[in-house]
Amino acid sequence: MVFVEIANDIGDRAKEVGKVIGEGTERAVEVIDDAMSDVGDAVNEVASVIDDATSEVGHAADNFGHGTENIVSDIGHGMEDLGHKAENPPTPYYKYLNTMVVIFVILTTLLAVSASGWSVPLNIQNFYSNVKDGGCRSFAGGKNNLNDGQGNSGFGFCTDTANVVYLSGRSSLGDMDVDCDGARNCGGLSGDFQAETAFDDILKGEDYGIKTLDASIHQFSVLGTCHVDLTGIIRPLALVAVVCNKQLLYSIWGDTNGCDDDDFTGEASVSLAQMCFPNEGLNGNNGHEPHDVLYLAFTGTDAVVGPRDANWKAKSASEFQRSLKAFGDSIIKKKFGTSSPSPNPSGSPETGHVSCTWIGHCAGAKCTTSDDCDGDLQCKKGVCAVDGDRKPPTCSWVGQCLRARCKLESDCANTLVRASGKCLL
Repeated sequence: MVFVEIANDIGDRAKEVGKVIGEGTERAVEVIDDAMSDVGDAVNEVASVIDDATSEVGHAADNFGHGTENIVSDIGHGMEDLGHKAENPPTPYYKYLNTMVVIFVILTTLLAVSASGWSVPLNIQNFYSNVKDGGCRSFAGGKNNLNDGQGNSGFGFCTDTANVVYLSGRSSLGDMDVDCDGARNCGGLSGDFQAETAFDDILKGEDYGIKTLDASIHQFSVLGTCHVDLTGIIRPLALVAVVCNKQLLYSIWGDTNGCDDDDFTGEASVSLAQMCFPNEGLNGNNGHEPHDVLYLAFTGTDAVVGPRDANWKAKSASEFQRSLKAFGDSIIKKKFGTSSPSPNPSGSPETGHVSCTWIGHCAGAKCTTSDDCDGDLQCKKGVCAVDGDRKPPTCSWVGQCLRARCKLESDCANTLVRASGKCLL
């Protein structure tokens, strides 16, 4: 009778999932369609060694294209039939039950992460365009020979821009391996699982309300390696903006790569990975290989996501992502200029000076030599400056510095004023 109750309970749950999926968005249906196609193949592989009830589930999975709601309903009916047979189950019955549990976990996980990301603000998009082909001039720890986990080296954590640290390669950005560490092990979808994450002592000691991160719920980025410690540059649990698949997602710095990974870079929690690339079937054993992901970590104590800056007890990945947005938008505005689209300084040369396209290295940016400054700007007294005697004030508001276009004087950094539609001295 225990098997009957379990089977009927899972059948009821499968029907409920079917109703939810039937009401879901078109994108969620496409995601689940792809995933269930893979599940159907897996069910077919074991169909030869299980009873007739298993074949019903395999048949349902193979015909998933006829409608998501119907297919899950079929699974529910299959489980009900299995319940009637459970009093005298065949020898391989337990295999069938395990298969159904895995299917149920996959369905609920996909529903939890089906939300899409946010639109990319123009200033972040401009920064992405400027750094996507590499060219970093300064790396944390002086190391730019880290590995991506695919056998490619030449990666490091770039520190050449004020207020941020980002992963950069010789001619690319990062890839996205999948981290399943933390509370739930991603429904068993990882062969490399650890029950804790790097900053659990902070989570437990500072009233976050959780003991560890859950990779299937909390979006977190994995930064730093065995030989490159970033804790002196960025703070644990700091905000990390991730640009992936033409969208912006917010995450936290939640884990590091240990010495067992040979200084690997480019990794994210499974919930972040599946939000970034919902159609790639990402899990703990399958990552995103192209090097087109920007991990943008913000420096300073004010960039740390505190106990009240997000819903740490969220029940789903989408709920946690939504709870991060207000804090994430505020940090982008504070550290990077604005969270809404704004023009990057551009245009024709004026009075002998070219416009600035190298974000973080424009007039007013801190520098050591003139090589740290964009275009014809020169490093004068530690600040990138135009030719002549006047030196612009230090500018930390990226996109709103000297000669940036503006509509109001409040759009200009520091003591700059609006003149002829631009921020000027």
